[in-house]
Amino acid sequence: MTTDSGFNRRFIATAIIIAIGCAYVWLTSLVEYRGDDLAYANGLNNYISQTGHSAWRYPLSHIMSVNGRLGDTFNFILFDFIPRSVLNIICGCAVALFYWMILSLGLSDKIGVTGRIIVIALVTFTFQWWDLFLMLVVQINYIWATSLNLLCVFLILKKNYSRKEAIALIPLFFISPAMHEACGFPIAVSGLLWCMVHKRSLKGILKSNKGPLFISYALGMFIPFLSPAFYGRVFSSISVTTPDDSPLMIFLKSDYYVLILICIIILFVACKKMNLREIIFSPTFFWICAGVVSSLISAVSGVVGRSGWFAQTFAVIAILQLISQIDFNIKVFSGIVISAALTILMSIHFYALISWQTLYYKMTREILTEYHKHPGKPIFINYIYFNDSPWWLLNKHLGMFDPSDRYALETERWVHNIPSNTPLLLLPAELKNIDLYKISLPYASHNFKLYYTTGMKEDTMPTIKNGVEYMKFPLKIKDRDMIIERKRDMRPGDR
Repeated sequence: MTTDSGFNRRFIATAIIIAIGCAYVWLTSLVEYRGDDLAYANGLNNYISQTGHSAWRYPLSHIMSVNGRLGDTFNFILFDFIPRSVLNIICGCAVALFYWMILSLGLSDKIGVTGRIIVIALVTFTFQWWDLFLMLVVQINYIWATSLNLLCVFLILKKNYSRKEAIALIPLFFISPAMHEACGFPIAVSGLLWCMVHKRSLKGILKSNKGPLFISYALGMFIPFLSPAFYGRVFSSISVTTPDDSPLMIFLKSDYYVLILICIIILFVACKKMNLREIIFSPTFFWICAGVVSSLISAVSGVVGRSGWFAQTFAVIAILQLISQIDFNIKVFSGIVISAALTILMSIHFYALISWQTLYYKMTREILTEYHKHPGKPIFINYIYFNDSPWWLLNKHLGMFDPSDRYALETERWVHNIPSNTPLLLLPAELKNIDLYKISLPYASHNFKLYYTTGMKEDTMPTIKNGVEYMKFPLKIKDRDMIIERKRDMRPGDR
C-alpha cells in the first residue's frame, strides 16, 4: 500500500473519481423530472398563481408546510434559474466531491493507490445508491448535503484561517448543516462531545478565527428544526405512517456499516490494538459519535435505505481511520492486479448502468409524451420492469414511469393540465394492431391480464397474488367494460 508515490496516489484516485463524476453527469441527464422533481420544478409558479403572493413568500410557506431543509426550501432557484445541463454537471461534481471527501477524511497519507481504489470500489458497490438517488431532489438532500458537510469538517481540520478567510466561509458553514437534519445535527453533536472529551474550552474556540465558522454551523443546524412541518413529519412517522420495518430491522438494513464499526471497535479492544480510552481520545471518536447519532435518527424514521445514508458515510470514515492504523503492505504486482480488476469492474458497472438507464429514459419519454398528447388512451409498449435489469446494476437505475405510482402520476396531471383520475393505460405492444373491441377475453401476457368487468372503477389498492402485487385499471372500448390487471413495478426507492 505504500509502494507508490504520492503523485500516483493522488493522480490515479482523482482520475477514477472524476470518471465516476462524469458518469453521474451522464446518468442524471437520462432522468426526466418526475414526482418531487416535477413538483418542485413547478412549485414556485404554482404558488404564485394559486395564492397571488410574491415569490419571496414561497420559501416561508415551504418551511411552514413542508420542511425546513434549505436544499428543498430554495431549490426553486436551481429548477427555475439554472439550466438542466448545468444542474447535471453540479450533480456529477457533488458525487465526485463525496468520494474525495471520504478518501481525504478516512485515509492517512501513507495509504497507497491500491488502498484508495479499494475504498472507491467499496463506496461504489456497497453503498445503497438506490434508484431515487438519480432524482435531483434526492441528490440535493443526500449527496449534496453529505458532500458539503464533509467539506466543512475537512476545512476546519485543514488549517487555521485568517479572520477574512473565516468570514468568507460563513455561508458554506451555515447552509451545509441546514441541508438535512440527519447530517448536520449528528456532526454538531459529535463536535460538542469531542470538545467535552478533550476538555477544549468552547469559549476559547469561539474566540479564535474559526469561531464564526462554529457559530454559523450551529445556527444552520437548527434551521430544519424550526419548521413546524418537521414535527408533523416526526409525529406521522411514529403514530400514523406504517414504517417499512421495526427500528431494529431498519438499523440492520440501512446502517450496517455502523454495526460493522461497532464490531471492529470490539475487536480492536479485545486484541489490545487500542483500548477504549485511546479510541475516545482519537479523532475517530468524532466519526463514531456522528455515525451512532445518525443511525438512531435513521432507525426511528420508518424508512429503509436512504435514511441511513449519512450514518453509513460517517461509519465508513471511522472504519477507514481505524484500519489505517494497521501496518500492512500489498506487493506491487498484487496491487496492480487488484487495482486493475476493481477499475475494470467499476467501468463495466457504470457502462451497463448508463446503457440501461438510456433504455429506461427513452421508453419513459415515449410513455409520457403519449400520455400528455392523448390522456386516457391506451399506450402500446413493451414495459420493462425494474427487476428485469441485471442484478449487478445494484438498483441504481431509475426505472420506467410506473402507472401505479399515484403521486408521480398525479403530478404529471397537475403540471400538464390533465383531468384528475385520467388513467395511464399501458398495454403490450403486441396488441397495437388488434381491435380491442373484438379481442377474445380474458387475454394474458407477461405480467399483464385483460378481462371483462361490470363497470368496476380503478382499484387504488393492489391485489396480492402469491406475494406479488397487481394493480387494476378500467378500460372502456365502446360498450365493453374491461379491466387491465398488471404487475406493480416495485423498486427499492419506493420504500
